[in-house]
Amino acid sequence: MAVFIFSIAFASCSRAPETRTGEALSTQFGAPRRLDLTPCQLPGLEREARCGTLEVYENRAARAGRKIGLRVAVLPAEAQVAADPLFIIVGGPGQSAVATAGAFAAIFAEVLRERDVVLLDQRGSGGSNPLNCVLPGSDDDPQSYLGDFLPVASLRQCLAQLDADPAFYTTPLAMDDLDDVRAALGYERINVYGSSYGTRAALVYLRSHPERVRSATLRGLVPTGMKVPLYYARDSQRALDLVFQECEADAACRQAYPGLRERFAAVQDRLALGPVAVELPPAQPGGAAHTIRLSRDDFNEALRNRLYNEEANLVPSLIAQSAAGDFTGMAKVALRFRRAAVQGRLSAGLFLSITCAEDVPFIDPQEAERLAAGTFLGLRRVEQQIRACKIWPRGELPAGFTDDVRSDAPALLISGDRDPVAPPAWGEQVASHLPESFHLVIRQGFHGLPDPCITRIMNDFIRRGTADGLDTSCTEQVERAPFVLPASDAPKG
Repeated sequence: MAVFIFSIAFASCSRAPETRTGEALSTQFGAPRRLDLTPCQLPGLEREARCGTLEVYENRAARAGRKIGLRVAVLPAEAQVAADPLFIIVGGPGQSAVATAGAFAAIFAEVLRERDVVLLDQRGSGGSNPLNCVLPGSDDDPQSYLGDFLPVASLRQCLAQLDADPAFYTTPLAMDDLDDVRAALGYERINVYGSSYGTRAALVYLRSHPERVRSATLRGLVPTGMKVPLYYARDSQRALDLVFQECEADAACRQAYPGLRERFAAVQDRLALGPVAVELPPAQPGGAAHTIRLSRDDFNEALRNRLYNEEANLVPSLIAQSAAGDFTGMAKVALRFRRAAVQGRLSAGLFLSITCAEDVPFIDPQEAERLAAGTFLGLRRVEQQIRACKIWPRGELPAGFTDDVRSDAPALLISGDRDPVAPPAWGEQVASHLPESFHLVIRQGFHGLPDPCITRIMNDFIRRGTADGLDTSCTEQVERAPFVLPASDAPKG
């Protein structure tokens, strides 16, 4: 779900000379198309894509008033064999799907041999009337990046400037948009891929348009009833505890960082007394050094973010450095992730439109206190999102939105055992209501991009349209990245 972590910059569609590549999309499967596509080049993508814009009503129910354009990019199959394309639904919420074209062309290279891949910027993101908000932060004053990640004053200013009604940017409306794009491109049935928040969106599509789904591939499950960020503290603590356990079981890590849990507790005690001053070197040669004050909340949010992928192998080193009084490493981590959020790689307004309608209203404060008790993250994320949602317009949801989604479509569910936001328990919950699903738990898996093993499995599943006989043996060979050790303790030779 939303973590304000992004490493892929926005892409844009640009005109290129006409070509026959993919030109038959309008009629190749016998259905008329209402969406005209033109050749375009996307950053990070060597092959030519075809891009277009579909207009829809912002208020879909009224079918009147403001219209918004939905940006679409189609990566045509190398040799059209299958009529059902793959639709990519990305996470955040608030990321641009079109911006990820290069990454997904590589991930689904086998699918692209015979199927189109379609990327739609969800309403409110990327090139689809984005609900972008300017959040505080400047490289001239690194301290300005830290603190409240959803400052109410900035959000009020954003609301006053938006050319949109944020109440009409919920997941159910976005998935009806996606079905309009499907129909406009002339596809009868589609395969859907969702990661993180995208799994929720895909589940909503399965519920609302079941006859249109051939298969669903869902990685890092975020069901409709998850109530983000209610479980962040609990699930992040679980991920951190796994790091502690694995370090203790690893002879090299145990020797380099003895008493890691106790060191972490000492860091928390020190930060409980107040922020620590951290001097950071110049960001560029000849620049000025900066001193920032790193709070306990900033430290812990940075730690949570560091648990999202295999770079969690840095966590013991970062904790040991902090325990020794050197908070430079964690300060850099904190600034790295906050800078990415502030610099526009996520539509903060869409993030709020979705979570303020679909999650926060269902959070019980007493349950939040119980789940946060004894965790390093505590209640900060819950409290900040509740505060922000008090001033953000709340959209309406269909009855039963938070109920578990039931579907007979073939589904491949993938969970990483070390995922700090969507651990396997969420995948198990989703799988219990999808009788044709297969839940694959990766022992050393995280929340980040899939490795070659998982990529091969996903391509195979989509091409086959069933998990029956799916070869997942490569997952048994997945190993944890070695913990980062001090230079003096690193293996020689």
